[in-house]
Amino acid sequence: MKQKSIFFLMTCFFAVSGQAQWSWGVEGGAVFSKAKTNASYPGAEIQLTSNTLPGFQSGLIVDIPFGDEKLRMMPEILYNQQGVSQHATGSLLGQSLTVDQRITVGYVTAIANLAVALPVGDQKFILGVGPYVGAGLTAKRWYKLTPGPNSSLSASDNTASIDFGSAANQMKRLDYGINVMGGFMLFNGLAIKASYGYGLPELFNDASVSYKNRHFTIGLAYFFH
Repeated sequence: MKQKSIFFLMTCFFAVSGQAQWSWGVEGGAVFSKAKTNASYPGAEIQLTSNTLPGFQSGLIVDIPFGDEKLRMMPEILYNQQGVSQHATGSLLGQSLTVDQRITVGYVTAIANLAVALPVGDQKFILGVGPYVGAGLTAKRWYKLTPGPNSSLSASDNTASIDFGSAANQMKRLDYGINVMGGFMLFNGLAIKASYGYGLPELFNDASVSYKNRHFTIGLAYFFH
């Protein structure tokens, strides 16, 4: 399944980029993700706070201008990290506790941006939007439980892999959504760009858990002309 997903993403990327008068580049940068989450457990009274999880991304980008070159396709294929950092306090079956956890998922993601490039002096301001689809490669969860005073719970601190699949304790491999990007094409092929990804599907199979990807990125690209 993993190999088929990656092959599909690569095929989409090169099918879009296989046009005349295009230039390609490499890119990299930081990812700041905070998945939209919610959970409900019987017997639990929990106050949950979600925080931004930093990560990175790197990959390829293609610039394919059309017509007067203002309108263009700018597909990308990236490896990026997404997830969430969370802190929870409350009680479970009458036992007070504090829980900290981080969920980190590595994706290979293909993005098909339709963009417009507007001249600003000797530079170009770029604004684009398009769909994205990502295939999960790895997923892990770090979890730390700290019992409260007079609690009979045991402290724990561990890291475990999250499997992809359809079982209740697994998560879906495929993510998809809308990507919005903006930036400047500067000089000598250099560009600075930022983007926001809005994930659409519920990614955990457990019906008591809601989890949708949200992430902001900022980074640099260099185009080879």
